[in-house]
Amino acid sequence: MEWLDSYKEKGTTNSNFKVGDRTLKVLTAKVQLAAVYQLDKHSELEFRVGVTARNSDDDDTDVSIAGNSFSYANAGDENVEGRFAGVNLRVANQGNLTLMVDAEFGGNSDEDYVNGEISLEYQF
Repeated sequence: MEWLDSYKEKGTTNSNFKVGDRTLKVLTAKVQLAAVYQLDKHSELEFRVGVTARNSDDDDTDVSIAGNSFSYANAGDENVEGRFAGVNLRVANQGNLTLMVDAEFGGNSDEDYVNGEISLEYQF
């Protein structure tokens, strides 16, 4: 949840613009099932599938300019559900060096996405 503060124009001789405060609420949930296969002593391969859900609700924005007040509803108040699938490969050697490659594909009726990550990590 986030609270957005109001704004009132200042500093000019004819200050007449004001935006009221509002609250933004977003709830996101993710459930996944993963299976891991041990390739060798230091390496593993993971497959995962799951669902995500997002509920967002934003108060209307109240505006006043030159004594005229109006309000408008913000776009984006919606419930969105989607599915995803991903794979992760982690390879480590005995010298504390780890290579990780991850990819995830997902989407819903509004949007599709592909996320990828490659990292090389050394622990000392």
